[in-house]
Parts: sequence; structure tokens; C-alpha cells
Amino acid sequence: MMSLETIDQMTREAGLEACEQQQKPYLIWPQDLEAWKRGEGFPIPFPMIGDYVPEGWEADGEALFVDTSGMGSPGESALTLPQLFEKLEVGRGYAFTQQGQFQAYLQKFKQVQ
Repeated sequence: MMSLETIDQMTREAGLEACEQQQKPYLIWPQDLEAWKRGEGFPIPFPMIGDYVPEGWEADGEALFVDTSGMGSPGESALTLPQLFEKLEVGRGYAFTQQGQFQAYLQKFKQVQ
């Protein structure tokens, strides 16, 4: 298990790298969700942006806590892939903001003018 200090350091480093690469949240299209629910289109293309918030985007609500191992169960606190697919919204962007060994926070973003 990773320490909180390690996760925080990884988050800062990911934020710096995302800023340098000008990464943006991945915008969900209807065909994305349809494909993922059919088991196609993997790996899911959400970038890890850490604490970076790209220009023209803002966080929208609480981050989703998701299982990244593929071994999670529906009764656990981290969302499984099928549970995650039910929470994702078409027309919103998503990016990982914090990641541990087996779980991560996936933040929903909206575009702003």
C-alpha cells in the first residue's frame, strides 16, 4: 500500500507533467459509453492530470472513487467499471486527479468560457 505522502507527491508530479503536456480531461461521447459497456475501446483514455486544472475547464462536483485493478466487487467503496459507466455523463470531461495502487479518483470537469 502506498503512503499518503507518496500519493501526494505523485499527484503533484502528474500535475506538473499534465501542465507541460497541456493535457485536458477526456470528453465523453455517446459512442464511448456504448463501446465501453460492450467491453470495447479499452483502455479507457482518461488522463492522469493530478492537481492541474487546464485552462477552460473546471471541476464539476465530487470526484468518483474507482477501482483500477479490475478486481473490485460491487459492494466495495470503489466503483467497478460497470458502476462507473452508469455514473459517467456524455458531454463532460473526465481525468484522474489522484491515484493509489488499486484505486483512483476520477474527477468530472465541465468546459467554461
